[in-house]
Amino acid sequence: IARRAAEEGTCISIVTMEGEECSMENLGICADLTGGQVEMVEMQSLSTKVGALLADPIVGTGLEVTFIAGDGASISSDLPTLSKGSACVATHVAGNVTGKTTATFGLAATAETMAVPVQLQLRFTRPNGEQVLQVLTSCRPTTAQRDEAEADINATCVALSGIHMAARLAQSGSYQAARAQLISTSRLLQRAMHTLPHQEAYLSFIVQAEKLDGFMREREAQEQVFGTDNTHSSAQRGRDDDASRAMYQMKSLSKQAFEARA
Repeated sequence: IARRAAEEGTCISIVTMEGEECSMENLGICADLTGGQVEMVEMQSLSTKVGALLADPIVGTGLEVTFIAGDGASISSDLPTLSKGSACVATHVAGNVTGKTTATFGLAATAETMAVPVQLQLRFTRPNGEQVLQVLTSCRPTTAQRDEAEADINATCVALSGIHMAARLAQSGSYQAARAQLISTSRLLQRAMHTLPHQEAYLSFIVQAEKLDGFMREREAQEQVFGTDNTHSSAQRGRDDDASRAMYQMKSLSKQAFEARA
């Protein structure tokens, strides 16, 4: 159903009531594949939440994101990558997107160079049927000195990337790796906290990361008592609706929601 909806440009959002077990782990896949949202609300706030969902219309369908890193860098992502000459290429099919949709990619240095060329290609269809190809190209400077690299980072981008990666790891049941990703990101933000915007981004990261880290701590504690089963199906069975909601929300966390600390 979700794949057909994505092909037709339909967005599916899942809304359930507090205290009701609706198998968010399974239903949330529909929202994940179609660019929708997952929410768990109290009855008195249902109309407000639904209104907020409708106020965020789809601006593009069938979005395909191609990220290209030139010589000297590789793409650090769980997406499959291809090598084309000296370039590294990753493609992500995002499907339906709104004005708030946020995605992150990471780069890893593979050789010493002064700068790395990167290109972002966006292919999508507007609601009026117009097909669009948007290309953004930049040349990013590199350094081997940590102090220089962390002198003035985009803390919001770093924080969102860490949360997105941790959520994807949590979805596959790799809780230890996901928690390590959150801790590593937190320490980076602490070291690079030089300005007020850096402080604001760090506080937002702590608030959002706790939603994800809370259920992972509980899950690890259960494994210590009852034994460890690292299969993906076991990880799915061990997540209740609260945990699944946190995972799906953090996996697609937008810049606006991150800064709002909602």
